[in-house]
Amino acid sequence: MERAAPICSCGADRLDRRELLRRGAAVGFGLPLLGALGASCSDGGENAGARRLNAVCLEWVLRLYPQLAAIGSPPPALEIAGPTRFFFAAHNGVPAAEIYIGLTPFAELVPLVNQGLLAPWDGTMPGAVADDVPLPIRREATLNGRMYSWPFLLDVTILGWNSELLERAEIDPGTVPRTWDELIEASRMVVRRGAAPYGCTFDPRPWRSLVPVTYSFSTRVFDEHGRFDYVSDAAVAALETLRRMKELANPDLLEAGLSTGAGLTPDEGAFAAGLAAYYVKYQNAHIRNAATWPDPGQLVLARLPRPPGGAGKTVFWTTGIGLVRLGSDRPAAARYARSLTYADDFWEAALGGRGAAGQLPVFNSLWASWRDDPPPWLDWAANVKAQLGHAEAIPASRVGLSQFKRAQRELDRYLSGEEPNALRALKRADAATPRTR
Repeated sequence: MERAAPICSCGADRLDRRELLRRGAAVGFGLPLLGALGASCSDGGENAGARRLNAVCLEWVLRLYPQLAAIGSPPPALEIAGPTRFFFAAHNGVPAAEIYIGLTPFAELVPLVNQGLLAPWDGTMPGAVADDVPLPIRREATLNGRMYSWPFLLDVTILGWNSELLERAEIDPGTVPRTWDELIEASRMVVRRGAAPYGCTFDPRPWRSLVPVTYSFSTRVFDEHGRFDYVSDAAVAALETLRRMKELANPDLLEAGLSTGAGLTPDEGAFAAGLAAYYVKYQNAHIRNAATWPDPGQLVLARLPRPPGGAGKTVFWTTGIGLVRLGSDRPAAARYARSLTYADDFWEAALGGRGAAGQLPVFNSLWASWRDDPPPWLDWAANVKAQLGHAEAIPASRVGLSQFKRAQRELDRYLSGEEPNALRALKRADAATPRTR
């Protein structure tokens, strides 16, 4: 392993080792989740009394960001529901909401557009806002030349680690594992020296592990219809890498659903409890789970390892705002989306303090203003954002998330050791995956 380069804003491998989540009082709003009354926190009350926008919001978004109920112009009337809520409304011809908060392009954009449930933002989103979206994210949000997602929350798959555990293992926590071999060897050392029960952990769902690790080998692994090539050399190498990591990970890694107690997935539970030293996942998982440590400043974030000669890429995706086709007030929807996604008070809560959910804003002008005048709560976020230069999206497709969910069982059989051959497991995963034509 090489010594980490100095921290910089241009995408150095080691992203930050400052105290990422400042100790002290968490940033909290103490607001009801649904139907918050009164004026927007971000507009000084000038829109008090305006008709509130109806919004359908995914449960996890509102759980991580309860301030959604009070930030925006004016604050919306929020209903916790998924897109099936306005699917049924479409059949009845009754508007369920103006907007859908929680749209993930690769997972659901094509099915929702094909079902006629979403309208494009073109002509509704101000041109200055569209021009403010980084080009890779704008491409992710676009289908057939039209922009269907107002991008909101950015995630990038990275590597993180617990410095305290590395120090116990006599590993320099400032040294970045540059390759997967280096990461696995360091993970073995953690276990061998008794520093922690598990050297590493990861989320085994394919879009959270197989695809990002595959991108470190090659990004040419989706066909023109957005279907993943399970039998590519890169996918085989990635799955073999994950199997080696699985041998050093928490034994409940492949258990479905949430762990008991804290409502965490098994990988999150292991990292939050200080039982696993290294962690491969999107950055908000590192930030949220390190917040439970006695000293969250022990968290270090870094670029994902990559094999010699490999592409050296990772995965990003955004969670956005969709415009419901049956909605009746599109200008109001655009005003609200803009006031929310540019609101400093929202991003302070998202990025600062122990209560931080840890997802990043998108817009170039926000980052430029913070670069010129950094707010005290920005901390680690700018260097994670720089990793967008090493990341590519998972393409949107007709099969959406189902192409990964249907492959899960066969991939898990290999990761568990039940199937000894990676290529055979991937061939069965490919056969289980729906066609895109």
